[in-house]
Amino acid sequence: MTGRNRSRLLTLAIGSAPWLAFFALLLAGWRVANLTGALPAYGDVLEVVWTTVWYDGALRGMHGFLVHPSTFFPAGWHVATFAGGPAMFLPLLPLHWLGGPAFAYNVTTLLTFALAFAGTKRLARRFLGALPAAVAALLFTFWGFRWLRIAGHLNISLASALLPWLALSIERAFDAEHRKVAWWVLAGVLWAAMIACSW
Repeated sequence: MTGRNRSRLLTLAIGSAPWLAFFALLLAGWRVANLTGALPAYGDVLEVVWTTVWYDGALRGMHGFLVHPSTFFPAGWHVATFAGGPAMFLPLLPLHWLGGPAFAYNVTTLLTFALAFAGTKRLARRFLGALPAAVAALLFTFWGFRWLRIAGHLNISLASALLPWLALSIERAFDAEHRKVAWWVLAGVLWAAMIACSW
């Protein structure tokens, strides 16, 4: 192996180390092996699953949007009171159509971890070296507040995963000489998405 190849291999190893640490921590904590048939918890997770299935049926014209009559019988569940806003169902419904409600919940939850890690790493890299930025990203991604949200608070997981991207957009808007308005618009869109995920 030549010195140039060693240098490339070392650069690749250093560049992929934060993501390897991310996947190691995610695999150490994630307990669902069957993404299509098992859930990481019950209780509030079931509300997300019920609502996903309910909105799917409503979109297909099987019933109305407003009340899920079988849940919280006899009064039914007024689906509009659900804490997850409409933006939460943008990733859930297509994934539900691909693999079912458990698949949709599990994959969306896993994607929130990747989104939070990538955003925090990128934001922290503007202020810190590579190693401290990776540590900051791992700490934000896997801190207890976010990790406990896999038990049914997907709305909070999605909103908190967008938070570093919002901060990065605002930071870029203040620093930008060109496209300043575009960065502010992106920040506004991200903020609106966070609000629409959880209300």
